[in-house]
Amino acid sequence: SFKQKTAYEIRNCDWSSDVCSSDLPNRTQWKFGNHDAKIHELLFSGPNQAGKTSMARYIAAAHITGKYPPGWTGPKFDKPIQAVIAGETAETVRDLFVNELLGRPEARGSGYIDAGSFDPNRDIKRLGGGVPDQVSYFRVQHETDGVPDGYSIVYCAQYSKGWKKFQGYALDLIMIDEEPPFEVYDELSARINKTGGYLYICLTPLQGETDLYVLFERDNTGERQLIHYDIDDATHMTEEERDRLKKKYENHPLREARLHGRPVRGRGLIYPVADEKIVIEDDPNVLSKYWNYLIGIDIPHGAGFFAAAKMAHDTDADIVYLVAVVKLEGEPWPVYESRLRGLGGVHIPIARSEEHTSELQSQFRISYAVFCLKKK
Repeated sequence: SFKQKTAYEIRNCDWSSDVCSSDLPNRTQWKFGNHDAKIHELLFSGPNQAGKTSMARYIAAAHITGKYPPGWTGPKFDKPIQAVIAGETAETVRDLFVNELLGRPEARGSGYIDAGSFDPNRDIKRLGGGVPDQVSYFRVQHETDGVPDGYSIVYCAQYSKGWKKFQGYALDLIMIDEEPPFEVYDELSARINKTGGYLYICLTPLQGETDLYVLFERDNTGERQLIHYDIDDATHMTEEERDRLKKKYENHPLREARLHGRPVRGRGLIYPVADEKIVIEDDPNVLSKYWNYLIGIDIPHGAGFFAAAKMAHDTDADIVYLVAVVKLEGEPWPVYESRLRGLGGVHIPIARSEEHTSELQSQFRISYAVFCLKKK
């Protein structure tokens, strides 16, 4: 198995001389941390277990301590900072950030942040509760140009608790592991408005083209940047290790995300357009009985969802309206049939895929015209 050296181990190496050696972050990881200071939010989208969070920890350690590697041309803090490290649960924050940055409880000082930068007994504040060794916040000595100038404060947060807990903070640095709900991202993003700080997200896009992903992908403000991290970029892994993973996910439905850091097809947004640009008021006078109507359906094979969408086509303006939708799971066939009747399925043509022909005919008792969509 492969394991990159920690930031503590490579702190004195010259990254700019050979950023692709097995001892150092690879070029794409380096780009994630050593970016233009004018870009304040970065989304690092890549495979699982390929070094995304490792680089996130290094960036956090560098900014928290003020100890930047030789050749660093990215943003720097010349004062102690206030930071948040966030993950979905208290356990992931503890395991992926706290214990890696500070070292495990029995070996504090053995992580990305060296032992001389904090006192384990004085500078780590713990929480009571059901999660062992959970940390509320910790402080680390910061230095500028090698001169200590105070302590950075690092808050540990789980975004599964919602966005309201982040209100009120003014933060310099935010580091997020895996994709948070959009409202959590939005609140955290607002926390760096006053300070001009930096927000980093590392994720594998298993949820597809979400609002958050599209926001970074289509950003034209210069504030945000999306960095794709492919399995072939993970040059700290051997070619044999990369080939093994490629073979493992060859026919896997999540292959694009697991190997290439690209959104999974069939998940997330279909049309990444703001609702206010396409949604019209609920006015029955908008629809005309002279338009062409169609119901598209997808039916489950034993397990899965039943889905139907009713559409209307204004042929004069050549505009298609999505009029109504249905999504059900685990219901008997008469329920699906009833919902189709409610959409007008007795009189409106229904479109479905060719593979559903026999099952559709045997289960539904209503008569209708059907367009058969064949695969090519």
